[in-house]
This record gives sequence, structure tokens and C-alpha cells, in this order.
Amino acid sequence: MKPLYLFCDNHMDVIWHRGFRHVMRAVDGLIRPYSDLEEEQIRRAVHMAEHGDFRYTLEQSLPLKMFLERNPDQRPVIQTLVDEGR
Repeated sequence: MKPLYLFCDNHMDVIWHRGFRHVMRAVDGLIRPYSDLEEEQIRRAVHMAEHGDFRYTLEQSLPLKMFLERNPDQRPVIQTLVDEGR
């Protein structure tokens, strides 16, 4: 069986339409900040990397910095994955 390589990408520009740290009000509700969305993506990536041969890349360092500030207990896990090149 041939291996399957799947590349996922989600461009999240931290200075675009959304606020990075603050919830924004819109006509039809609230818009979650990028930091919340990036945190959820990083959590999912870490979970997949811990439970399989999965690699994840971030295009900017700020989301990871914010993630580690909000989740300091995850620093050893992230460091292990970085050391392994994942």
C-alpha cells in the first residue's frame, strides 16, 4: 500500500479582520478572537502528534507564544515535539 501524505494549511493572519485577543461584536453575533482559534488548532495538532506520526507547522511564532502563555503546562509537550521535528 502506498503512503498517503496530507498537507493541511489554514492561514490565520493575526492583524487581519479579526481581533487577536478581543472578542468582536458583529451584526449577527460575536466573533471569536484569533488567539482562541489558533489555540484550538494547536491543541488538535498536539493531540494528533502525540497519537500518531503527524507534523504541524505554524507560519508565525506569535500564536505559539500566546498558546504557551495561556497553557504553560503544555511547554514540555511542545518542546518534545519540536525536538523530534514534529
